[in-house]
Amino acid sequence: MDKLLAMEVFSEVARLGSFTKAAEQFAITPTMVGKHIKQLENNMGVSLITRTTRRQTLTEVGISYLEECQQLLKKIQTIEQKISAIKHQPKGKIKINAPVTLGSFLLAPLITEFLKQYPELDIELILSDAMVDAVHDQFDFVFRIGELADSNLIAQKIAVYPMCFSASPQYLAQYSTPHSIEELKHHTCLGFTHWQLPGNVAHDLANKGFDHQHARLRSNSGQALKVSALNHGGILLQPKLLIEKELAQGELIELLTHFTPEDRAVHMLYKGRKNQPYKNGLFIDFVVSQLKNVSPPATSPQKQLTKTMPIKAVAE
Repeated sequence: MDKLLAMEVFSEVARLGSFTKAAEQFAITPTMVGKHIKQLENNMGVSLITRTTRRQTLTEVGISYLEECQQLLKKIQTIEQKISAIKHQPKGKIKINAPVTLGSFLLAPLITEFLKQYPELDIELILSDAMVDAVHDQFDFVFRIGELADSNLIAQKIAVYPMCFSASPQYLAQYSTPHSIEELKHHTCLGFTHWQLPGNVAHDLANKGFDHQHARLRSNSGQALKVSALNHGGILLQPKLLIEKELAQGELIELLTHFTPEDRAVHMLYKGRKNQPYKNGLFIDFVVSQLKNVSPPATSPQKQLTKTMPIKAVAE
């Protein structure tokens, strides 16, 4: 039985806390997972996992062994990536987390082009506007908009994110066009539920029409709010990226251009470049090169967020 495979299986069991879930990752049976673990235990003459009917817990020796396994597997992965680089065919998977709108409209087209260049690579793109723990969820890259929490990750600015007030011509014809933020109190505003916390886009507006208490329609989906605006449901405050087509076609009209919140910085977060797998380095270079001509300099100095706590930024 392959000892390296057994170590990979053991690492997944430790990460997922389940023989069954680990088995799904390797397309094997839970019984075979157990055999891999048993092989490692027999070879060393120690118990790595305490098993009960409900869960598996690492023993003290198991915790130490896990650290050694992870370091060894990482070294092997690095060697394989270097060999792959020599062959000009990088392989493996890159796991990315991003806000829904940014990921759908900006990253998805970039990723598609990236995969065309590297046919042996796979990408898992997880889109969520909720808070995430970048370190615990083991993302290779996390894209975030606006102010960042402190972290031990590198934060590289790659673009800016303009916001935009808008409404349909029919809504404006019926309820009039607002010319100041204060006038929003006389209108129906469409609120984004992830703007309930301090420090978000709508929090500093003089008028609270978009906040949790005043917006008549609230949603965790900017796409849903856009549909409501297109159906003359109220005034929308969303990224211009989301409504560019509708603005160009006249289905939505941009409003309050002198009062739009400041553009938000878009950062790509990742672990230190020095120890990045080759495939990750390729992705960093690709994103930066593709965005440098469509946004303020993406090559602005990277900043190290120094405190060692997970990223927990609300996506906007």
